[in-house]
Amino acid sequence: MKYALIIGNNQYNDPKLARLKTPAADAQALANVLSDQNIGSFDKVISLVNKTESHVSRGISTFLTNKKPEDLVLVYFSGHGILDDRGRLFLALKDTRTSLLKATAIPAAFISDEMDSCRSRRQILILDCCNSGAFARGTKGEQKAVTEATFEGSGFGRVVLTASDSTQFALEGDQVIQTELSLFTHFLLEGLKTGEADTNSDGHVSLDEWYDYTYTQVLATTPKQTPNKWSYRQQGDLIIAKNPYVKKKVVQLPTELSRLLESPYSSVREVAIKELGVLLHSHDSELAGLARLMLEKLKEDDSRTVSLAAVKQLSELEKPIEEENLALENAAREQTEREATEKAEREKAKQAAREKLEHEVAEKAQREKIERETAEKTAREKAEREAAEKAMREEARRASSEKAKHEREELWAARKAVLEHTISNSSIALMLFIKRLKPKNSELLQRFRTHMVVGFVALVIVTIAAILSLRPVDLYFTSEQAEKAEIYRLTNTDAERVTTTPGNFESWGPALGFNSVYFTSNRDGKAEIYRLTNTDAERVTTTPGNFESWGPALGINSVYFTSNRDGKAEIYRLTNTDAERVTTTPGDFESWGPALGFNSVYFTSNRDGKAEIYRLTNTDAERVTTTPGDFESWGPVLGFNTMYFTSNRDGKAEIYRLTDKGVERVTTTPGNFESWGPIIGGQNLYFTSNRSGQNKVYVLKPQAIAILDVSSWTSILNDRLPVPPHKQ
Repeated sequence: MKYALIIGNNQYNDPKLARLKTPAADAQALANVLSDQNIGSFDKVISLVNKTESHVSRGISTFLTNKKPEDLVLVYFSGHGILDDRGRLFLALKDTRTSLLKATAIPAAFISDEMDSCRSRRQILILDCCNSGAFARGTKGEQKAVTEATFEGSGFGRVVLTASDSTQFALEGDQVIQTELSLFTHFLLEGLKTGEADTNSDGHVSLDEWYDYTYTQVLATTPKQTPNKWSYRQQGDLIIAKNPYVKKKVVQLPTELSRLLESPYSSVREVAIKELGVLLHSHDSELAGLARLMLEKLKEDDSRTVSLAAVKQLSELEKPIEEENLALENAAREQTEREATEKAEREKAKQAAREKLEHEVAEKAQREKIERETAEKTAREKAEREAAEKAMREEARRASSEKAKHEREELWAARKAVLEHTISNSSIALMLFIKRLKPKNSELLQRFRTHMVVGFVALVIVTIAAILSLRPVDLYFTSEQAEKAEIYRLTNTDAERVTTTPGNFESWGPALGFNSVYFTSNRDGKAEIYRLTNTDAERVTTTPGNFESWGPALGINSVYFTSNRDGKAEIYRLTNTDAERVTTTPGDFESWGPALGFNSVYFTSNRDGKAEIYRLTNTDAERVTTTPGDFESWGPVLGFNTMYFTSNRDGKAEIYRLTDKGVERVTTTPGNFESWGPIIGGQNLYFTSNRSGQNKVYVLKPQAIAILDVSSWTSILNDRLPVPPHKQ
């Protein structure tokens, strides 16, 4: 009898396994053809489509159980095949997870073992799959497929057909031909349904004919796929199906033989029986069948000698089959005994390994417990020491900060008194001097008095500016010491947070005026300019749509900033109507990062193809730096008659100064480290550097001195986008 188990899977729960187009259709079509009594005429065909791993495993075992040696069994699979890291093939089912192959997929070795246990000596396995390398493309796999040794086993009469060899895809769907079936299965079915696989036109399709036809058709369609076949102890042809388009010929015994069988003489009929015995082994199965039928009839012949001769011929035909069945049963019994012995030895070895592992785990757990307790004690002592040291440092820092603040206030009060005394005395002296002048020439006297007053006022202004430049200045900066970007004020050697931005939003990029601090924040959902007040923050820009404003710069009576409200970054000035654009950068180029002096606005722009420093003029922009090669300059800040900026013109970011004599480098950072982001505070130049391995604030006096460890100061590049510096 002939039995078939058809397995197809094109639906997968694991998203790493692409849904396939054809396996369900492949399985149904093959089941229909094999069940067709005019073609496959299989006695029983079982279909398992889109089932779980446990369902299919039980189905395979059940299918291969209780089969007879003369039965033909065929197992077909269409779907994903996956190789593990040891190169072993697994068949993927609906609930297969690629991360748990051994537990959720069917190993090829399982099928081989089940076939070894099956008594059938006519076994056929067809795999329309390969491994899982092409999931993203929706194909059935790529690279190494099954190997010959995988299904060698110990059974008799086994043949394995695969859709591709060890390095090729099992192509599917309309990637090669327009068909609803897999290319390999498509030609398997075509060979049976059309009868074209019956190459010798004997009315039957053997397994070899079936494979040869499919191989030829697949290779003719695409050279990228080569089917393969392995045979293990195959004996004779395995008939798969009938050719429905071949007319059955009327089989008759040779005329002379028919005359002999009809002879009334028993001796003559005995001679005919010998000829029938020869025909029993004919390659023409129909003729051999007819000869066997005649011998069965002759067993009932009236002649005892004729009847015995017919029985003898039939028994000689059955003898090899019985001997072969006995050999198969002995081999199966020996295999079962050998496997039982090996299993017992493996179980014994596993038990020993488990006991050893349990002992090692217990020892390891004890060691880890001791190490953990020791580590916890050490960590606890260290935390207590660090807490005590931190408390001492905080107390010392607070005391130092209070002392420094008191000293600055006393110094400023003293300087203010000196200034007031100087102005008062100078005024009195000037008035006395003017009164003593004799009015000989009133017009000349009037001009003299005017010049004296103007000179005096200028002297007072210069004196005030000089004293103000000596006034201690608090430095504002950005840091993420509180896990997100906030504004801090540096007083002496301490940092005090001055903004508390709600939620996960942040504040960054402060700019200091005479009595105000502006900064950027996304607290309302996007970057806008804010002014620091007693209640933390007041928004001063309202940028339309999804556009943003950032990077404020403060002058004596104006606020400049960068915004992309017109589609790209440009410089704007804050007015009563919110914003007035002051730069018009050509093309897709941009301008950003304004810096204000007494009577000028500087900024960075890439309008000439790379970042350079420009000065705002009546004609929009005048370039003031010319950086050699592909290097750039950016981030200007203005001091008294001097502009500082960052440039990588010497191969890495350093601070430079632009004077009437040209460009002069003011920092020399060791190794591959860099310095950037200059800020003027009073008479000091502050900047950021990573020379110690992390970002720190440095002051140039005249060497670089670290004054505070911070996790974020400014980004190396003065970016045109409104992003907090720590997220660059």
